[in-house]
Amino acid sequence: MNRKSVLISRKNATARHETGFLMCAGLATLACGLALVFIPSFADRALAILNVSWLLLLCMILAFIRLLLYNRGFADTIMGAFTVIFYGVLGWAMTPADVTSITGYRPVICVILLFLGLSRVPAFAQLLNHVMLPVLLMSAALEIAAGILLFFGLPDYNAFYLYFLPGLAIVLSGLGIFSEASRARIAGAPLHSPDLR
Repeated sequence: MNRKSVLISRKNATARHETGFLMCAGLATLACGLALVFIPSFADRALAILNVSWLLLLCMILAFIRLLLYNRGFADTIMGAFTVIFYGVLGWAMTPADVTSITGYRPVICVILLFLGLSRVPAFAQLLNHVMLPVLLMSAALEIAAGILLFFGLPDYNAFYLYFLPGLAIVLSGLGIFSEASRARIAGAPLHSPDLR
């Protein structure tokens, strides 16, 4: 087997691993976002919040792995770092498993949402070939809008919106990860391949 065949084989194997990882990360992120959106509708909210906080921990770990192994440049690294921080802070805010405990973290959540949304703007230029642009741009717009709305208590200061708006942002983030996975699978090559630079 010549060097070119070895590189192609290694490239395809890396692509399969990356696609599998991104599919798992997308599924976990999507499930976490949907659970956050529907927390107020659960009969046992304390148990639901506890379970979602564990899901956020899982998402934080997966986002950190993606940051280490599959980042695509400086802007994507900054976006990934804010994503990890966002999941960590949101999970920590929900740790007491009380519906209203999250309200004490409103300013912090607002600031992180704003910076996360803003970090997607330069990052999307690096991800033109990897993520469907509408998903990335919608995530940026939603996170910036959510940070501003929550900071000013709009439409009101109900704790429900501290679950609903970040939940929607996480749902869009999950869809973006699925988009990455599908692009990697269709291309038949990893999005990040040191061997072929």
